[in-house]
Amino acid sequence: MVAEEVEAFKRDYMFSKEAAVILEIGMQDVLRWMRDGRLVPISGPAIDKCHRYLFRRVDIEQLRPANRLTLPEMTEVLGVPEWKLRVMIQRGEIVPFSGPGVDRSGQFLFLRDAHLLS
Repeated sequence: MVAEEVEAFKRDYMFSKEAAVILEIGMQDVLRWMRDGRLVPISGPAIDKCHRYLFRRVDIEQLRPANRLTLPEMTEVLGVPEWKLRVMIQRGEIVPFSGPGVDRSGQFLFLRDAHLLS
C-alpha cells in the first residue's frame, strides 16, 4: 500500500529540478517564474518551510515549451501584426496565461490553444 502511494505521489507531483527539465528552463528561471506568478508551488521554503519547492505535475506539464507561445509566436499563429494582438488582449479576445496585467512578468506567454478561446 505504501509503495502504491509513493508511486502515485511521484506521478502527481514534482520538485523544482524536474520542473526545470520539463519546462526546458534553468533553475533560476524556475525561481523567477515563481516570483512572477507563472509557477505556483504547493510546498516550499516560502510556503511551509519545506526545503524544496513542490509542484503539481499537471501545472508543469501544461507549460511545456510545446504548449506555450510567446507574443511573436502567437502573432504568427494568428496571422496578425503585434499591435493587433495587443488590442485583442486588451479586449479580452485572447487571454495570455502570463504577462503584463496578468502577473508580475513583463513578457506575454500564451497557451498554444489560447487562440481557440475567441
